[in-house]
Amino acid sequence: GKRKPFGNYDGEMIGLSGVLSKPQSSAAIARTLSCALMADALCYSFGPKTVRTAGVVSGGGQKMFEQAIEAGLDLYITGEVSEFVQEMARENRINFIAAGHYNTEKTGVWALEKALRRRFKVKTLFIDVPNPV
Repeated sequence: GKRKPFGNYDGEMIGLSGVLSKPQSSAAIARTLSCALMADALCYSFGPKTVRTAGVVSGGGQKMFEQAIEAGLDLYITGEVSEFVQEMARENRINFIAAGHYNTEKTGVWALEKALRRRFKVKTLFIDVPNPV
């Protein structure tokens, strides 16, 4: 769906938000993320049963959860989760997925690896050092 900048961090928008082209449950989205990132995603399903809008900030974006609530999003996806997030999600009726700081940021390394191979015709090797945090 249509995407726009999201997640103000020190005056810079570091994430994206938008409308899903195929609305689905937060649990289904968490399963997809878990498979794509080869990691277990933690999912708090306290929002709408069918997710239509979402915001994403990789890494330690749990600090921007309030921005997702203020934006009226159905789901917020980030890497880390702090203790306060569960009740904040429940009280504000929003879904929240944390897939790990490392896991949500390694996608950028994968994209860089692909660009380097394509542009410079070099061999690359991504060495995954799993980290659930």
